[in-house]
Amino acid sequence: MTSKGIARFFTVLLSETYECSVKFVEICQWQLTSAKMYFKTQSIKAELKKKMKYAVSYQEWKSYADRYDHLRDVRIWKETHQTSLYDWEYIKNLTQALKEAKEKHDIKKIMLLIRSNCVRNLANILNPALYTKSYVGTKSLIEEFQREVIFSIEF
Repeated sequence: MTSKGIARFFTVLLSETYECSVKFVEICQWQLTSAKMYFKTQSIKAELKKKMKYAVSYQEWKSYADRYDHLRDVRIWKETHQTSLYDWEYIKNLTQALKEAKEKHDIKKIMLLIRSNCVRNLANILNPALYTKSYVGTKSLIEEFQREVIFSIEF
């Protein structure tokens, strides 16, 4: 190997080593930032739980609980209908049927749907596991169904 070849070899080696070092530093900075965010989030969660414990009104407690759920990103769980914890397809279809009957002003259909379906633990919507993920509320489909039943009764 000539001196030019050796020089070229070391130039390439050093430049690739430099690029790897830069990437390593970037990865370390990202990990450090992630760790800082994690610990900051943990301390905020602990503070919110403490505030929830000593809240003097439901509204105050609920505002802290909403923020706590937001930090835990419970929204994704709430918006995902598919689960084996309850019969989500039945609830979805029933909610849709109530909406359609209301739009058509079909009072008899609304009464039939409410009388035949408003029973305790319909489609397992009272499953305790559905009420342990979030401090405020449960699956959005269940909440939508409950609102639709109330609107239909008031209709």
